[in-house]
Amino acid sequence: MLIQLCPSTNRCFAGSEVLVRAAFAFGATGANSWGTVEARGLCRALAAQAAAAYQNETAIFWFNKAISLSSGAVKDVYALGQQLRQNREPKRAIALLHRFKLVVPNVACRHLAALCHFDLEEYRDALDTIGNTEAAFAQLLSNVQVDDTFAPIANISVSLALLRARIHEQLDNLQLATESYLCALKHDMTCMEALNRLTNHYMLTLSQEKKLLAQAVQYARETDTPAAQLILTFYKHKLNRAAAQDRKDKSISFPELLQNNQDVRIERAKDLFRACRFHECYEETTAILDEDPYAVGCLPTHIACLVELNDTSGLFYLAHQLVDSSPKDAARRYYGKATKLQNNCGDAWIGFGHSFALEGEHDQAMAAYSTAARIMPGSHLPLMYIGMEYSATDHHELAKSYFERAMTRYGTGILNLKLGFFDVAVENLRNALDLASAQNSMTTRHRVASFNALGRAYHSSQWYEEAIGFYEQALALDGRNGEAHAGIGACYHEQDDLGAAIESYHQALAVQPANVFAQVLLDHALLEEADQHLRDIDDCLLDQFATNSLSGIAGFDESDPLISHRSTGQPPLQAHHREPQIEPPENERFPPPSRLPSNNLRLSPIPQDSDTSALDESAMDMSDA
Repeated sequence: MLIQLCPSTNRCFAGSEVLVRAAFAFGATGANSWGTVEARGLCRALAAQAAAAYQNETAIFWFNKAISLSSGAVKDVYALGQQLRQNREPKRAIALLHRFKLVVPNVACRHLAALCHFDLEEYRDALDTIGNTEAAFAQLLSNVQVDDTFAPIANISVSLALLRARIHEQLDNLQLATESYLCALKHDMTCMEALNRLTNHYMLTLSQEKKLLAQAVQYARETDTPAAQLILTFYKHKLNRAAAQDRKDKSISFPELLQNNQDVRIERAKDLFRACRFHECYEETTAILDEDPYAVGCLPTHIACLVELNDTSGLFYLAHQLVDSSPKDAARRYYGKATKLQNNCGDAWIGFGHSFALEGEHDQAMAAYSTAARIMPGSHLPLMYIGMEYSATDHHELAKSYFERAMTRYGTGILNLKLGFFDVAVENLRNALDLASAQNSMTTRHRVASFNALGRAYHSSQWYEEAIGFYEQALALDGRNGEAHAGIGACYHEQDDLGAAIESYHQALAVQPANVFAQVLLDHALLEEADQHLRDIDDCLLDQFATNSLSGIAGFDESDPLISHRSTGQPPLQAHHREPQIEPPENERFPPPSRLPSNNLRLSPIPQDSDTSALDESAMDMSDA
């Protein structure tokens, strides 16, 4: 009779122990005994088996019958609400919980109702359900008591803290979200979801990382089990900045049996990427994706490796694979869409800012970087990029303040260079080069960038020869590097070697025509060179005029270089007239006739009492002729 009423059950449970018990119950007690404990247990068992087999409709049917047979027992109402949520009917689940008035008195039902509100994107209602203030939530956690006969969640305090953190993230209350995630870890150090959210989104400051790592160390010491040591290993891997300051050996080893675990391999790939060992990282991520093409945790690192290695064909192929696997999400490849889909993705906001910065739209870029800085309080990158944008717009004081704030989070050679700490910048950059050389981990592109940065640091310290040496090392690796050519030109320019500077600027613009820095300095160098030539010509004419004035000669000798220049058919040299600074004595103003040149040019005698400015006017007229 039961099989006829529920044909779907006949397919799944025919011959099972449950149906044998059902037949026995009906045969022994009869249909009129349907309200007995055995029948109620039968409905619960059928519902549980259907739920385990992902037959949601069947599970809902039998859970509903169990509620009627148990007169609305908390266990059955909760199970039906959970099944309704799994069947994507959250509104119906909320209505069920409120109908039986279980949301307020029962913590598990309250948690389920809040989850349903979260699924419906009713974040305020979800927060009100579990406590919209710190005091209310603390009161809820302190009064967590689940009936001994009904304990669906072993440590519900962790689940409540996790849900509250997710709600705060959606409401952009990132500080409260961080506190809630830390609260979840305080109740359960094995909650890797909270740890991953905190570390993957850079939500922790360095001091918070150190505090959390100390908490993990204390947990491992107090528990003193292999499992606790394994948990501590994962914490050290995730909290890499804090752990790096507390150990000499920066390599963390996992147990041998876990070496091929996907999560461990992803963490190893991230370590390789942070060490700039991009080829090894690419091999690791490729092997992971070959085994699991949809390993979401591996994709960002793999894509970053493709970018660093300039593998455009690999990027193109991967993009097509991702679009083909999710055709409805094709438009989401844009950063703007990414930030709308996941507004707490700091990496997407940084990329969004880069897209504006490349177009010179500094305000929009800084707005995107500011959002990233709010989302990623533990990362120095957003602050550094904001400082770079302020520097590009000549707001140097604001730029300096952001660089200093970034320095408190993560000191690098580039940041020290931006702040003007050239000696420290040189030390940082040299250490980075030495470390990369020892590990053989730096690509050619990054090595060129490091040499250029060292060149700028030495140039700023006025160590021009050393700066030129590093720029030349960059050119040895990349002969078409416009920045290095321009840097060499700037060093020569500072040393007043205008010819060599102009040549280097031309080389920079030949390989990089859009190099504004080289173009501006080239214009300055050409103007300075022209001005220098004019000064030389002016000084030459001045010397000649002074000589003529002293000798009282009206013309120039044919052997004079200026006259020779004119006699070759070239246009005469022009210069502005400047009066001689030394006036000849009155008695030597007009020399005797014997000292006149052999040409026929003559200067008319001027009376002794006449205005001496006439001599200057005559000389100027002669010069104009």
